[in-house]
Amino acid sequence: MSMEHPDTRPDLDAIQAKTRELSKMICRTAAFENYTRSLETLKSMEEIYTRLNSFRKESMELQLSAGEDEYYNRMENLYKKYEDVLAEPVVHRFLSAEQQVLKIMRTVYDQLADRISLDMTHMNP
Repeated sequence: MSMEHPDTRPDLDAIQAKTRELSKMICRTAAFENYTRSLETLKSMEEIYTRLNSFRKESMELQLSAGEDEYYNRMENLYKKYEDVLAEPVVHRFLSAEQQVLKIMRTVYDQLADRISLDMTHMNP
């Protein structure tokens, strides 16, 4: 247990302030700036943007609902259905940029989860 004086312990407001600061730092990274530029370019190509979002929605629905037996076949069919849009360089650039930002966010989350111990034994089989 910490020997800090109770008045110096961070409260929710202080934690939220640091979270906003961290968010601003992430938004200033090259990865996030690249993501923002890629997204703006993609949005300017309305048809491609709309079709990509349809693909992403269908992909998410499939991941959440399909059983393991049918998942790969349905995913393969989905990729074939949207083959034209997925081949677009602007889509490749956007998805790559998005992955870089998600990697940063996952790293931050993993560090939080590693350092904040919660009893999760109820999750074990």
